[in-house]
Amino acid sequence: MAARRYAVWQAPAVPRSAWRRRLLLLLSLLIPVWAMCVLIAYLLAWNVQMIYGAAAAEVLGVEQQAALRREQRPAIIVLGLLLCLLMLVPVLNLLLPALLCTSVCHLQRRGWRAMDTSIKVE
Repeated sequence: MAARRYAVWQAPAVPRSAWRRRLLLLLSLLIPVWAMCVLIAYLLAWNVQMIYGAAAAEVLGVEQQAALRREQRPAIIVLGLLLCLLMLVPVLNLLLPALLCTSVCHLQRRGWRAMDTSIKVE
């Protein structure tokens, strides 16, 4: 009886397009979370990638360095994550520069062997 008497006060029926709008709103809220994940991934791999090119500057050309870096991107990100976790340990973080240099050299050597290139490294 009240619904008939106060028809203006009733909530309108929700059309189907409103559900799509709500879904898009929820998905748009995930954009900052995705951006944070991408930023953290780049920050973790940044220190390894900076040294990666410098370590092979005398041996490889720019195109070969880029190809090797592309092929080893997952390993570079994992190495960056491990080194980031190592930075959090108070005394072991003093070993970080040595581990960074040796692990990048190891990654490059492994990449050269995996690509079967004609690079002669002595």
